Amino acid sequence: MKKIITSILIAITYSCAHAQDKYMAYCDINCYGTTNLFSNSALLSFDFGLNNQVDLLDDNGDKLKFSSYIDAANYLAKHGWKILQVFSYSDKTMAALVGKDSNPNIIHCVLVKSVSTDEEILQGLKTSKVKEPKKKQPRQSLFGG
Repeated sequence: MKKIITSILIAITYSCAHAQDKYMAYCDINCYGTTNLFSNSALLSFDFGLNNQVDLLDDNGDKLKFSSYIDAANYLAKHGWKILQVFSYSDKTMAALVGKDSNPNIIHCVLVKSVSTDEEILQGLKTSKVKEPKKKQPRQSLFGG
């Protein structure tokens, strides 16, 4: 009987100590407007803080399309994410890149999720790395500098 009680106490102590190992992970959804005037698909990027931006994929491996950042936030809420803060700022350079009639405001939607390991950050999500442009190698100086 003492062994059973001791085992139960050890299990409770371990689970309480393990529960305190959780930390908050963050995701930043950047919304740049829509793909074009006749589209209901928003231009979004997802940054989970894993040294790169990712695209969210469906079961077929195709990039998921969202009508707005709220649509994307609702999708992430199904995987344990909660909205922490939403803010926007104006970026005329980005608006020029996206399209001349585009809204220059970029919306950031910051979400948070309690996790125990980095692997839990993307748990339940299918992702692919966003291809980044290749960085140019620095030129070597003829004089060794």
